[in-house]
Amino acid sequence: MFGNTLLIMNLKDDHMSKRDQCGANISHLSHFPDEEEFLICPGKIFYFTGYEYDDRNTKHVIYLSWSNSDDLFNLQSDYV
Repeated sequence: MFGNTLLIMNLKDDHMSKRDQCGANISHLSHFPDEEEFLICPGKIFYFTGYEYDDRNTKHVIYLSWSNSDDLFNLQSDYV
């Protein structure tokens, strides 16, 4: 479809309160009805959880997970 890289972002945290969410689902505003679109609040921290190459669709697939930690001083090198 579009591009050769797919980002799959885990935005859920079992201990997350409504106040701590990292953004908002905006899929209903998209011009692409089959796309899942999420607006991420500025300053949110994600970490790399995996990578694979999808030969069938010739796409790089990158997996990221949201960290609800705001402690920037304790970040490791795998955070983005």
